[in-house]
Amino acid sequence: MIFQFYLSRYFLSILYFFVIFNSISNAQENKWNKEISSDGKIEVDYRIYKETNENGEDIQIVEYNVITTSVLDYEKCIAMMNDITNHKDFSDETEESYKLKDLSKDESLIYYYIDAPWPMPNSDCVSILTITEKENSIVYNLIASPGSYEMKDVKRMMISEANYIFEKGPDNKVKITNYSKFSPVANVPQWLLNTWFPKGPIHIMENIIAKIQEQS
Repeated sequence: MIFQFYLSRYFLSILYFFVIFNSISNAQENKWNKEISSDGKIEVDYRIYKETNENGEDIQIVEYNVITTSVLDYEKCIAMMNDITNHKDFSDETEESYKLKDLSKDESLIYYYIDAPWPMPNSDCVSILTITEKENSIVYNLIASPGSYEMKDVKRMMISEANYIFEKGPDNKVKITNYSKFSPVANVPQWLLNTWFPKGPIHIMENIIAKIQEQS
């Protein structure tokens, strides 16, 4: 009996250690990382972690938030974003971007085709774009709607959320926030994802600004 008692305590200790270790690992995995661009103008927060989907499978999640403030023409920000064909020019590896159809006054169905670098397969993303405009700000919110358009000959992103917020400030300054959360269509090696941060989101933000400045 004494032996069984100590054996039970031993296994309980092992179980407790495993639960604590697993909790710490998950907490570290879900922890946000913060980076600043070399010129100090763009702030990036990001994390890469696993999430369980409705089928009980572990899927890879990439999430980031990018913020900057720049002297820009606010109306040109709106004009640039309203033209969906411009989106391919600031989104990494996106070869096509266009509106499929209007759903309502403020909603539309849009399509992105992603020409991914090796070893990732090409993919596409179908999303519902909702535009919410206030007095001094405008929000472009995209939520994946994979079943809303016929499948092509590439894999389709099932999980994808993004928003672009433009806030008009004093002295002709505009604060831009870009949030994104998505699951790649195939698991990406951790080292490869790590090399994309923080340069990838910073590059996207720089492309957004450059595209706005191109507007006539």
